[in-house]
Amino acid sequence: MPFTKMERAALVAEWRDSSMTQDEFAATKGISARTLRLWNQQFPAPSPNVEEVRRIVAVAIEQLRAMLDSMAESAPSPSSPLVEQDPRAASLMDPTLPVGPRGFQFDLNYLPGLQCPSR
Repeated sequence: MPFTKMERAALVAEWRDSSMTQDEFAATKGISARTLRLWNQQFPAPSPNVEEVRRIVAVAIEQLRAMLDSMAESAPSPSSPLVEQDPRAASLMDPTLPVGPRGFQFDLNYLPGLQCPSR
């Protein structure tokens, strides 16, 4: 006896909720695994609830903002260079090199292939 469209959709949903493979589930229902695969293609899984997705995204954004705020609080401010925070760093600083906004020095001449204007 052929299955109705509603019965096929119900079997596909039942298989998705089960922990069985398609082969195992099909054997318990007296159908071939190939038939179950075809029905699975005919009845795609429902889309996630839009409101639930929005809630998850909002929570993720909130967590990322908190993480960024935490990082900003622990980062050195532009007004307090690295040298002021760690006196040992003063001996490592090269007075001929520029100091970046976070108190780090960088040597543009160190980058291979980069043409830098003379200082």
